Amino acid sequence: MSWLDTLRETVGPRWPWLLVLVGALTLAVTIGLVGPQFFNPRTKPLPGQATIQAGGQDISPGVAAGASTAGTPAAAIAQAQGTPAPTLPPAPTPTPTATLTPPEQLTEGLRLHRLGDYVAARDRLATLLASEGVERPIRLQARFQLVKSYLGDGHYSEALAALAQLEGELNSAAVEASGRAAEQELAAKAHFLRAVALAGLGRYGETIAAYRAFLDAYPALAAAIQPRIAQSYLALGDSTGAAAAYRAAADAAAEPAQKVTLLETLAQTYSNLGRYADAVAAYDEILDVARNAGYRAQIHYLAGETLALAGDEAGAIARWRAATEEAPDSNAAHQSLSRLVERQVEFDLYRRGMINLSPGMWLPAINAFTAYLADAPPEDERAADALLGLGQAYMGAGNYSAAIDVFDRLLENYPDCDCFGQAWLDKAASQA
Repeated sequence: MSWLDTLRETVGPRWPWLLVLVGALTLAVTIGLVGPQFFNPRTKPLPGQATIQAGGQDISPGVAAGASTAGTPAAAIAQAQGTPAPTLPPAPTPTPTATLTPPEQLTEGLRLHRLGDYVAARDRLATLLASEGVERPIRLQARFQLVKSYLGDGHYSEALAALAQLEGELNSAAVEASGRAAEQELAAKAHFLRAVALAGLGRYGETIAAYRAFLDAYPALAAAIQPRIAQSYLALGDSTGAAAAYRAAADAAAEPAQKVTLLETLAQTYSNLGRYADAVAAYDEILDVARNAGYRAQIHYLAGETLALAGDEAGAIARWRAATEEAPDSNAAHQSLSRLVERQVEFDLYRRGMINLSPGMWLPAINAFTAYLADAPPEDERAADALLGLGQAYMGAGNYSAAIDVFDRLLENYPDCDCFGQAWLDKAASQA
């Protein structure tokens, strides 16, 4: 009989549980004997090794006092195996940030200003100005740029305070001849910045004085600066002073586009003052320069409006007629025609129809073309174009059947007209 049969007879049906219990006890004893070598290698030295307690710290052969490898898996395994622990590479040393030189700091401040980051620009410039040993030209430029950065954010009071510091430094010491010109230029430009800051604070009288001081140094910029002076005068309610400034600006302008813009503003300023003759004279100066037909028509219309205000009806009618002839398809021509119709001025019906057609005034165009065609002889060279315009006016008004009838009349009676092809296209569009 085997030991297993003997166990069955002795224990009975519970013998499997006894086997489980024996196996568990065997596993526990094995772990107790072997486990510490893996889970805590320093609690029991390997054969041939000794552990020395020094001040509560284990020091194994080959490990320096004070060195600790606890918590490092690689060190634990190496110690268990009796091999040296691997060493990690040292952490890289951070590269120190290079300190910008004063010229570089100034350049960075200028760059930030160009990007519109005025706060960062001011921080950079303030750091530069707080540094020791900054050369005078660099420091002055930094202060000048600091003022501009304040103005960029609309901090006008702060800009004036920074200007006071700049001017104080400019006057603080004698300068060698080599640097005197640059500082004089900086001082002159500071007048412009002062004017901008004063205007922002509503101190317009002082603004005008500052702009004039700037113009003393840069008279060639009159076309750009005099309008600013004019706006300051207008803010003070002084239209006469504004007119004088706009006159000076227009006289200084070299570019035609700039000149006519200034003259137009001058004419309006004169008109507001009741100086109608001067206003019309300014409009005539524009006509001496302007070449665009639509713009010339607009100036004729404005001159007519000014003459009407002055009570010169004949002069006004002549200007309005000129506008309709200059550019019949322009808005100014239609406005001028309206003024003539209001005054019941006789006007060519064909041209009246064409002027109303352009802005989409369909009913007035239909009436004008119909009246014209009723009296025009068949051989009239404008009759075919009048029919085309009449048909297009009916199309615009949504009366497509009437438009088709007019186009058929044109196609039948005027096959040689230059408008023949357009009439076919418009008829087809009306039938779609």
